[in-house]
Amino acid sequence: MSLHRRLRACPWSTWPEPFGVVPVAHLRSVVDGTGPVTTLLQPGPVIRSDAPLLRAVVRMNDLGVRQLLVVDAETESRLVGILAMSDLVRAHARAAPTGPRPAGLQRPGPLPELVARSLMVPPIEVSGSAKVQDLASQLRDGGAKAFVVREGADEFGVLLPEHLLEFARDEDLEKMLIAADLARPAPTVTEGADVAALVEAMREDGTEATVVVDAQTGSLPGW
Repeated sequence: MSLHRRLRACPWSTWPEPFGVVPVAHLRSVVDGTGPVTTLLQPGPVIRSDAPLLRAVVRMNDLGVRQLLVVDAETESRLVGILAMSDLVRAHARAAPTGPRPAGLQRPGPLPELVARSLMVPPIEVSGSAKVQDLASQLRDGGAKAFVVREGADEFGVLLPEHLLEFARDEDLEKMLIAADLARPAPTVTEGADVAALVEAMREDGTEATVVVDAQTGSLPGW
């Protein structure tokens, strides 16, 4: 695990077994509190240490997360590390040809070829004036994974579950906020974009999702 990464959630364990994760946003909100950390715990998504990188990409996409807890391949319970989207970006960068390499040093193979339509999920496009409280209700009811806000002819913002949950503890503030207040800028790719293009689109620090658009119509088949 790189010491220079900015993690969105901290793993908490009765070492060596993972116990859950604590979102950094929640830690900041109770930094002056005296309650136990266990009251902030959420289930942590895991992946085996021997899983292919592509499986990690797909799992992050399916769960709408940017980090996975890595568990030992034999026991599937012992925590051995954290895999973040930034790690996948660096892995792809190392696999890309950049010139001759020192003798005896092998280059990692490229990620298997997949296209954006294989990984995307159907989008729920909402108005920038949609109430955050209503969107949070849709998430809790299980009817949505994320929301897309159109900010221009070809510009989009996304709202992920963690963006909404940051304000779930403050009902008064949640009632005041609208989608445009929380939407994060998101790059776009076309349906036929491969994994390399997806990784490149998400290379910029802070990017958490990519919006998939139809190359001809600009419509939203997925994100």
